[in-house]
Amino acid sequence: LVYSITKGNDLTKLDIFDKKNEFMYSYKMSEYYASSLCISPNGKRCTVAGVSTNGGKLVSCIYILDFSEEKPVNTFKFDENIIFDIKYLSSDVIACCGDLESYIINLKSGEVISTYSYFGKNLSDYAIDSKGGILLSWSASADGKDKAISDTILVIENLKSNDVTIELYFY
Repeated sequence: LVYSITKGNDLTKLDIFDKKNEFMYSYKMSEYYASSLCISPNGKRCTVAGVSTNGGKLVSCIYILDFSEEKPVNTFKFDENIIFDIKYLSSDVIACCGDLESYIINLKSGEVISTYSYFGKNLSDYAIDSKGGILLSWSASADGKDKAISDTILVIENLKSNDVTIELYFY
């Protein structure tokens, strides 16, 4: 699948095309600017993160779009956290990284199953592995260069039971 994101009067317009470059799906985000997009492993839906403001405060929204539905099947809103990356960990679970927190979301249940706060520090690096892991690294300094006061956490989600998390801390 190929996608196109254009910005204009509708803030963001998303168009999806199949591998023959034939149009499949379109959605207009009228309240948010798209910041990240990922397509599900089965190619039947996508997840889009968008950012906007409300009352002078930043707001992110994650749209779950099914290509057979006109409207989002679900949305998740996060106040004052800019979601800048999303990846599917399975067909029903996504990982989202933001500037203040990261999340694991179960799309089937519609729940945020894990929230990882940065404890007031600055995210200096991250990686999302589609096989079920998130690597987060943060620092007390805004540029992330102060290694003496940085932390790293490796989070591995058990996607089969959703109730086991292994956290390894490196200092």
